Amino acid sequence: MTALDNTELNDNIDQYCAFWIFLEISAFYGLLLSAIIYLFTIQFVGNFGNQSPEARKYLESRYKFDAIDYYKTDLEWFSLGFVMLVINITGLNYVLAIHSGKIRWINAQGVLVNDDSYGRGEIYLLYLLVAGRFTQLVIMSTMRNVYREFIAKKHFLWLFIILIYIVEFVTHRVLQDKLTHIAFSCIVTDFIMAVMSYVYYIFKVKMDEKDREEADRKRGNLQLHRN
Repeated sequence: MTALDNTELNDNIDQYCAFWIFLEISAFYGLLLSAIIYLFTIQFVGNFGNQSPEARKYLESRYKFDAIDYYKTDLEWFSLGFVMLVINITGLNYVLAIHSGKIRWINAQGVLVNDDSYGRGEIYLLYLLVAGRFTQLVIMSTMRNVYREFIAKKHFLWLFIILIYIVEFVTHRVLQDKLTHIAFSCIVTDFIMAVMSYVYYIFKVKMDEKDREEADRKRGNLQLHRN
């Protein structure tokens, strides 16, 4: 693969291919890192957390399962936010390297982007994207509480996320002729993942409600049979 820090990346298409390969590698290792961080957090809380006796009763059942199987849904949810944070940080570092002259980049208009004063708005866009995704990860990283109940995600949180993307898209249209379009790639990817996160959450909540109704129905039938 062509090195990212040399002057052979003169074609915009080749540059984008190298960038996306770099991004996919970051996403792969980000996925592994997200599982490590989440499981470490669970272990840390389990060792030092001050849980109530009722909560401990629920937690005791988790030792009957493999950790990855037991926390499968929680791991998937956490990874959706964490991987996008890693991708956005990767894009930001990539653009910073371009503007500092470490990577030679020619944009789609054929303009060499290696001047620190050129297209600074793209850097600020990515900073906003990273800050928004980090805030979302902190606020919405937990999908279920200790009782294995889904935590309701307030509508204002989703509206906050939508507002960030509106600002990003509008700003991108204003600065379109001054961008490497790396920020736009990150914005679109992050937006798609945010939509997938919302669909995933709604799907899991509906499935959980259905499973609980089925469990209550079987429990009621069993009680009726005993009587």
